[in-house]
Amino acid sequence: MKDLIELVQVVSKNKAKNLEIIGQGKKTPSNKTEQLYELLHSGKVRSREEAIEILFKQNQNPEQALNKTIKKLEKKLLTSILFVDLNQPKFRDIQKAFYLGHQDYAILKILTGRSVSLSVRRKLAEKLYRTALKFEFTDLAILSLRQLRSTYLLTEGNPNLLERIHKQLELQLKKFEAELLAEEYYQNLAVHFVKSRASYSFLEPEAIEYVKKLEKIPDDHRTASFYLNYYRVKMYRYHIVYDHQRVLQSANEAMGALSPKKHLLAPTAFLTFQISAISSMLHLGHYNEAKVEINRYFEEYPAVNHNWFIIKEYELLLYLHTGNYQEALEVFLEAFNKPERTKLPSVYQERWLLMEAFIHYLVMVEKAKPTLKQEAQLKGFKLGRFLNQVAEFSKDKQGANIAVMALQILFFLRQNKQSEVIDRVEALKAYTGRHLRKNDTYRSSCFIKMLTQIPLGHFHKRTVYERAKKYIKKLAEMPLSKAPQSSEMEPIPYEKLWELTYEALRG
Repeated sequence: MKDLIELVQVVSKNKAKNLEIIGQGKKTPSNKTEQLYELLHSGKVRSREEAIEILFKQNQNPEQALNKTIKKLEKKLLTSILFVDLNQPKFRDIQKAFYLGHQDYAILKILTGRSVSLSVRRKLAEKLYRTALKFEFTDLAILSLRQLRSTYLLTEGNPNLLERIHKQLELQLKKFEAELLAEEYYQNLAVHFVKSRASYSFLEPEAIEYVKKLEKIPDDHRTASFYLNYYRVKMYRYHIVYDHQRVLQSANEAMGALSPKKHLLAPTAFLTFQISAISSMLHLGHYNEAKVEINRYFEEYPAVNHNWFIIKEYELLLYLHTGNYQEALEVFLEAFNKPERTKLPSVYQERWLLMEAFIHYLVMVEKAKPTLKQEAQLKGFKLGRFLNQVAEFSKDKQGANIAVMALQILFFLRQNKQSEVIDRVEALKAYTGRHLRKNDTYRSSCFIKMLTQIPLGHFHKRTVYERAKKYIKKLAEMPLSKAPQSSEMEPIPYEKLWELTYEALRG
């Protein structure tokens, strides 16, 4: 009871305010802050203009009033996060432990700052350390041991006990060092693929060295977090050279090896491997297996978030690669019109804009025929606006920008704008020499050379075919399943895209 009385006194001394948890308690919001929360939560407000129209139209300075309310709401939301109800089915044990552990550490630091008795702090630190060991929260284990070392020093005065704490802390530091190293190596490889779909084969020796160094880490220094990034590095060792067969093997190996540690990992820990496996399946032409994995994801993770859009993009690619353009249209509209799409990072939004351009092209050439309802959902498409919206892709010279440039020619060709086609083809000739290398972008080079034959063949089918057939043959000799490139580089495989292009020629 002594410890409890002391805690009551600490709270009372600091004049604890009434807890106002945003979004709970009151059926009718009583102030502008709560009203704004409810409007945002219900989706009735999505912009500053809408918020002003509903809440601050009568204010003398609506912008100032809105800014003040936004600041208040942000503060309340941040405070409310500390009181999230963890007794919900959606939270797994490790998630509850993670949130509660960090709450406990924050409380422990505050109590230390308020000079609360050592016995109270020691009990909390011991509890935190047990949780950290059980769930392999290495950073929390280190922080709790530091607190224990201080409290044991002052309460026990026992050199042997203090020495044991030192050794435990040393072991946790070694584990943390191993985790950081594996995390660093993974991020060094993965960072190249956030905005680009080009090949990074020059990184292969470095990736091999990363794997060798991580394999030397002693077993007693390896945690679930270490293993997660270790297997990510092993997989990326093949991903950087687009060895899709080995990427798929590595992804399956990782998911199998990490399964026994599933209770120690975040629910989304396997997504890196699942996404890479799906991408490789598409590239290798394992469409049925890819469809099974895609369906499995949506069954396990139905919530619409960043990862949902990634998997939805692969579902769209599945239908585009297999020529099921009507299904592709349906999947595209389902994802593109989700309000959450506008919250994606810019590079991911650009990927959906690229998909939009391909869908509009398919509609233009009547390979996808929207219903009246779907026509209403399809937004008007302008090529010029699209080109201005894909700024990141224009920098990806050996990746996504190839699809963007090819699309320009395809649209101009279908619109019978021959002079624009000629201009773009001339630009493509120079582009190929500057940016495309045979090994990494062989298929793209073949396809671009096929396109360049169109004006040389005077836009006539037979003449163009005779000029392009050697490049068509070369493309066939390097099928997508064997090409060392990203499957996303060809939203529609070049063979199918050439068929659509060829149909637009005369004769």
